[in-house]
Amino acid sequence: MAISQLAPNEVTPSHNSTRSRRPNFLKLAPEFEIFSGERTDRAGFIAILIGIFLAGLISLLVINTLLTQDAFVLQRLKIQTNLFNDQRDAIVQLVAKESSPEHLAAAATKLGMIPAVNPEFLDLNAVSSQTVAPASDISNLPKAQLHNLPVTKTATSSKRVKVAH
Repeated sequence: MAISQLAPNEVTPSHNSTRSRRPNFLKLAPEFEIFSGERTDRAGFIAILIGIFLAGLISLLVINTLLTQDAFVLQRLKIQTNLFNDQRDAIVQLVAKESSPEHLAAAATKLGMIPAVNPEFLDLNAVSSQTVAPASDISNLPKAQLHNLPVTKTATSSKRVKVAH
């Protein structure tokens, strides 16, 4: 496109023209002419509008149906979650009941165990001149020999076994 074509065109106003009386300085697009032709079919236009409206309505119904279906799935999952939480709570309560001191004492008594009056503790930090057999050898000793291991009294008046390092 040449610069001479972009130059402003001055239009001299004529008294008989229907154009505006302002001069056109720069014209980038050609002027549009309006032809007095046939009118478009009004029924075709209305049919297109009704088609667009029905397509939108059908798509809205499909989306709403899918969302409702997801809501039912979500409700079912919430019910399952509540059921699993109730089962977990029941199991936690059962474990708490079974591990309570009273229940453990009753179970130990059923097995023939007796409560310890003076419990004895091994003092692994105490140094003694006596040598005690390693743990693997102690487990093989008869019970009578286990009771003969050296024991010392501590400040809490409980018995502790002296072990040499």
